[in-house]
Amino acid sequence: MDPPQRTESATCVQLTLERQLQGKGEGELDPVSWAKNCSQLSVYYLSGGALQAAERCLQAAAKVMPAEASADDRAALAIGYGRYYLRVLARAYQVRSSLPPWRR
Repeated sequence: MDPPQRTESATCVQLTLERQLQGKGEGELDPVSWAKNCSQLSVYYLSGGALQAAERCLQAAAKVMPAEASADDRAALAIGYGRYYLRVLARAYQVRSSLPPWRR
């Protein structure tokens, strides 16, 4: 179980990202920074096993990340997807391993 401060921080980050997308934040939206923050939020969701929430964060980050972003910025997003797919494969392996041998 996550400490309350960590869960509360993740909730604040999520609400901030939503407000920025809706144009309710201070100043103009920086798409690269927004995408990187959203990608980092996916790490929190992955650590808690919330694969769908992590996937939504990564998809949103990919949609907002501009094509002209630096290779390092695009790589950060690719690493996030790598972590996500690694977790999906690990979960699938766990499920398959728990099946009786005649069902594998």
